[in-house]
Amino acid sequence: MARADIDALPVTEDTGLDFASEVDGVMHACGHDMHAAALLGAVRLLNEHRDAWSGTYVALFQPSSTTTSSR
Repeated sequence: MARADIDALPVTEDTGLDFASEVDGVMHACGHDMHAAALLGAVRLLNEHRDAWSGTYVALFQPSSTTTSSR
């Protein structure tokens, strides 16, 4: 199993970017998007080379366990 967490940090975003967090006091500033992208890439490669391995692979994309999240 491989896990990628996809939550936000309690940091106020003040970038002014079009895709900035719309939730006061939280933003994605710690690489969680990269964690998810890397896990998706691993899943793709493993799927493309299923003949090279056996067993079960579980990809877990875990959302925040707190009430803090961004949009």
